[in-house]
Amino acid sequence: MCLLLVPYSHFVQDYVGQILAALNAIHLSNLVHRGITPRCIGLTSKENPSQPKMIKLCKAGFHIRLLDLHRSNSFGMHTPMPVEVVQEDAVPEGWLSRDVQIESSLVYTRQRDIHDVGIVLLKMLLGLDVVDRFLDPITAIHSCKCLSV
Repeated sequence: MCLLLVPYSHFVQDYVGQILAALNAIHLSNLVHRGITPRCIGLTSKENPSQPKMIKLCKAGFHIRLLDLHRSNSFGMHTPMPVEVVQEDAVPEGWLSRDVQIESSLVYTRQRDIHDVGIVLLKMLLGLDVVDRFLDPITAIHSCKCLSV
């Protein structure tokens, strides 16, 4: 089932363009965002109500769970995360970027930020629960005739 409404697709295009422009500004400062989700994207009104809203990208570099990997410290990989963090940040394995699947989840790159923007785009087009309804992004795209190539 595809939720993309053709009259609103220009808004989605504009919003994703604004998100990528904001992300580019962050990357030009030699920073990474570390967690782009719909929760960190804000909309503000422009002067003309008929214009699309302006995007504000929040929490740049703000939220990341730190791990103390020192061997003599009991705090490490086996320390359970609080339930609210697990539920909020949990992404099914098929939706993880390649560098997370191949390398450490502690390594954070600009490519992971861009991958996160792609997931946000699919959430804008197919609904916020898209990661729960489909095994991976390819399956989600193929299920929607309006996005299939």
